[in-house]
Amino acid sequence: MPVKIVYRLALLGLVGSQGAWAQTAPTPTPTPVEAAKSDPAKDAFLAFSEADRKAAQDALVWLGLYNGVDDGAFGKRTREAIEAYQKKTGAMPDGVATPDLISYLKAAGDKPRVAAGFAAFDEPSTGARVSAPLKWLDKRTQEPGHARLASRDGAITLDIFAQANSDETLDSMFKRLSAESGDRKVAYKALKPDAFFVVSGEDGATKFYQRYAKGPNGALRGFEFRYPKARADALDRVAIAVANGFEPFPTAGAAPTPVASAAPAPTPTPATPPLVATAFVIAPGQALTVLAPAECAEPRVAGAPATFGRVDPASGLARLDGDFGAGVAPTRFGEDGADAILFSRAPGAAADKSPLEASRGDWSASGGRASLVVSAAATARGAPILNGRGELLGVLGAMKTPPRKIGGVAIAEPREAIAGATLKAFLADGRPAAGAPMTAPELARRFGARALAVTCAS
Repeated sequence: MPVKIVYRLALLGLVGSQGAWAQTAPTPTPTPVEAAKSDPAKDAFLAFSEADRKAAQDALVWLGLYNGVDDGAFGKRTREAIEAYQKKTGAMPDGVATPDLISYLKAAGDKPRVAAGFAAFDEPSTGARVSAPLKWLDKRTQEPGHARLASRDGAITLDIFAQANSDETLDSMFKRLSAESGDRKVAYKALKPDAFFVVSGEDGATKFYQRYAKGPNGALRGFEFRYPKARADALDRVAIAVANGFEPFPTAGAAPTPVASAAPAPTPTPATPPLVATAFVIAPGQALTVLAPAECAEPRVAGAPATFGRVDPASGLARLDGDFGAGVAPTRFGEDGADAILFSRAPGAAADKSPLEASRGDWSASGGRASLVVSAAATARGAPILNGRGELLGVLGAMKTPPRKIGGVAIAEPREAIAGATLKAFLADGRPAAGAPMTAPELARRFGARALAVTCAS
C-alpha cells in the first residue's frame, strides 16, 4: 500500500573497435554511441495529456492494480499496472496504452470511485484539502484543529489534524508515530526531512495509514486513515486514493480539483454543529462552562438555544442560561481530590447524542492553582471534575495548545483547572454538607446527565 519510489542508475559503456582486415591499423576513432532504444510503452503513455495520464493512474488505483502516486509519470509500477489491466481484460499485456484502453480504463475506475462517493473538499477546522469516500464516511465531527469522518459503525475513520505553535517537530512526530508498541506494528515508514513523512502498519485488528507534512512557520498537518484488516482487500486502495488526494496546505483561492473524472462529485455531507465545550448543570436552566461570547455567538446546550448569563473574562468561566436541567440538586463543592473524575462530552452525530466520557485523573490544587493530569480533547473545556463523593472540585480550563495525540487519542498530560475561591465566587454559592462516597459508575449515573455538550449554531 505505501508508495515507494525506486531510483535506478544505468551504466553506459563506450566500446572502441578497429578493422581486423586492415593491413595497417588506422588511428582508432570513437564509435558513436548507439541511440537509446525506443520504449513503445513509455512513448505511448507520455503521448497522452497529463490529465489523462493522472486519471489513468487514479483508475488503476481504484481497480486495485496500482500502488503509487498519481503523478502522470511512467515507471515500473505504472507499466506493470497497465499490463495487469490488459491481462484482466484479455488484451495482449504489452504495457502499451491506446486511446481506447485509456477510455475503458477511466470508465472502469469511475465505478468503484462513484460507488464510494469519493470527492475532494476543503476541511474548515484544519485548513487541509481532503479527498474521501463520503458515502462510507457519512458521520462528521469537528473541533479546532481536528476533524473526523467515520462510518456509521465506527469501523472506518479518517482523522485530519492541524497542529501549530507546538513544541513537536516533524522529526519528533515521525519518531513517535513510527515506534512500535504492543499490538502496533509498523510495516512501512519514510521521512523526507523538513517536508513530510508516511507511516503505515497494523494495530491489532486494524490497519492504519498516516501522512504528515510541514508547512509555513513549522505548522504540521496530516491525516490518519484506519480500517479493519478483514476489509483490507477493498480498503487498501482507498487509503492510497486518500493519500493521493490529500493537500495539507492548498493554494489560497484555488478550488479543489474534482477527483472523479466521469461523474460529478457528490456534495459533502453537511457538518454537524461543532462541539466546542462541555457544560455542567449547576441549577435548573443554568450550566457552567469555559467559553467566551466572541468564540460562540449562538451557543446551544444539549441542542437547546442558550444565552450567556454571566461571563468572567479573567478566568474564562461562563454561565449559560436556557431550557435544560430541570429539577437538579444544588452543587456541592469539595477539596479532597482523591479519585478525581472528569466528565466530558465527545463529538457525536448530534448535540443531544454526544457520548459521555468519564476519565480518571490526578488532581492537584495548591497556591490558588489547580490542574488535572488527564487524557482529554480540546472540547473538554468547561467539563466538571468531581471527587468520589460527587463534589465539584473544579472545571477544566481552555487549552492553550492542541493536545498531543497518538493514533487519534489524546495523551494524558497536566490540564489547567479553575477551582477554589475563583470558582466559588463566580457561582456565589455555599457548600452543602458532604455526601457519602460513591463508585465511578454511581457518579456517572448521578452526575453524568448534568454534563452537557455545548455547540455553536454559527
